[in-house]
Amino acid sequence: MRYGIITCICWFITLMGCKSTTTGFEITLLNYPVGENVYLEFDTIKYELTLDSTGKCVILLDRYESGYGVVKCGYMQIPVYIHEGGELKLSFDMKDPVKSLHFDGNLAGENRYLNDSRVRVPKRADQLDEQAFIQWENNYLEERYRFLDSLRLDARFVRIERQRLYALHELALCYYLMMHRYQIDNYKPSEEYLTYLLGVIREDSTLLNLQEYRDAMALLIKTLSTQNVDPADLLLMTKTQLEWIDKYLKDDKVGEFFVYQLVMAYVGEKGIDYFSEISPIYERWVKSDHYRKVFADLYARWDKIAKGRKVPEIEFRDVEGQVVKLTNFKGKYIYIDVWGSTCPPCRKELPFLKILEKDFAGKNIHFLSVSTDRSKQAWIKAIQEEKLDGHLFVPRDLKKFREVFQIRLIPRFILLDQELNIITANMTAPSDSETKKRLNQLEGI
Repeated sequence: MRYGIITCICWFITLMGCKSTTTGFEITLLNYPVGENVYLEFDTIKYELTLDSTGKCVILLDRYESGYGVVKCGYMQIPVYIHEGGELKLSFDMKDPVKSLHFDGNLAGENRYLNDSRVRVPKRADQLDEQAFIQWENNYLEERYRFLDSLRLDARFVRIERQRLYALHELALCYYLMMHRYQIDNYKPSEEYLTYLLGVIREDSTLLNLQEYRDAMALLIKTLSTQNVDPADLLLMTKTQLEWIDKYLKDDKVGEFFVYQLVMAYVGEKGIDYFSEISPIYERWVKSDHYRKVFADLYARWDKIAKGRKVPEIEFRDVEGQVVKLTNFKGKYIYIDVWGSTCPPCRKELPFLKILEKDFAGKNIHFLSVSTDRSKQAWIKAIQEEKLDGHLFVPRDLKKFREVFQIRLIPRFILLDQELNIITANMTAPSDSETKKRLNQLEGI
């Protein structure tokens, strides 16, 4: 991702002398907190805007085609649209941002439309039965088309906006399955509804730069392929979606994109221990040199903690502040619970960890509770609240600890053998009935 820090200037740059491929963007925020930055984000570009003393910043965007973005300032998120050769001026007062939001320039109409409540706040009718909902949603899509067409906006914008609205329509059809369950007990979608969803799929690689299209396709694939799959089983969820893509999608670029996304997400969270189960579909679909390089880098990081790999020395501090090395526990199996005091799923596992420790007391295994808390006070408070004892640590170098075990999300559970070799960097949780079975199966436990 390109990340640019843009120096603000106090006067507006006239665009008359600029090339037609340049987009001018000006923002003025009144009563905005001094020192707080504003961000302008597009699909793969993020700008940090520094306001001058009057609350203004002016930038020129080069080599950027038509597209949607968002201005982020404090709690405010303002959708925007720009295209090459355009000019957009945005201003509002933080004392009353909604009423004071104002657009000017030749892109003002498109941006007023995007921030109209009729566009930003979609209607819902999830209480209807399936057929009635389909009819209602189709009518609503036509209503949105009519509103868009009535404004006589730039033809380039209208073309892409109709595609975006259709993607939102697809998302609504999928979300209905989840939302309708709140209306009807034990609701399960009919085969007719799922068949209808299959019919709305558009394989169009030219839309892959549209976030709503990517979201809609990803949710359609997941919805149509995993109705009877346990969502907690990430490997099975991933395999099922990949197999569905392999069977139904025809467009090489569309299929490649979603196979790549699914494989990256799975390996990024679970590692490569079971990659062989999904690699054939990955190899069949993903041909892009860029995708393959990015994935190869991810694979290499996880390969360092694949089954059998030696863990480097890691140092911790205990509740007394004393330094404890991982090698101090060599000679026994080691089960590591990585958690944080502000992580509810982590806290939920702690009582089960205590049960495991009790069940395996006196056996050839250590249980290490490793917190990612940066605040010792918060960590100690959580220990007291959960009534924890035993091996309680925080890493001396949290960044190194996260990198060694590729920790992106917590809770996370790791199992090492007596020589500090990895058995699995993604062990099952203490609350999972499989955990006790797997531990009991360890040789010499």
